[in-house]
Amino acid sequence: MKVAERATPVAAVIAALSTLACCLPFAFLGAVGLAGASVRLQALRSWLLASSAILLILGFIQLYVRGNQCQKRSALSIALFWNLRHAGHPILGQRSSG
Repeated sequence: MKVAERATPVAAVIAALSTLACCLPFAFLGAVGLAGASVRLQALRSWLLASSAILLILGFIQLYVRGNQCQKRSALSIALFWNLRHAGHPILGQRSSG
């Protein structure tokens, strides 16, 4: 076995670990920043929910009512709209249990 063949996996592991060491602190800083932003934006929660509901209604209108404006309405665009609606809007996307 050549030296290069033995060193390649080791080099790959070192590269992966160095990438994590480089970017992981920025991920923690981003999480702390988002937590701080959520505390600050708590007062605007009702406005943000209302604006997201309005944008969802506009997306529904563009997708279904004015379907001829898009060149081609694919099944992927419809699936993305409904999946993002359920994932992105927790109040409207909740399913009733019971």
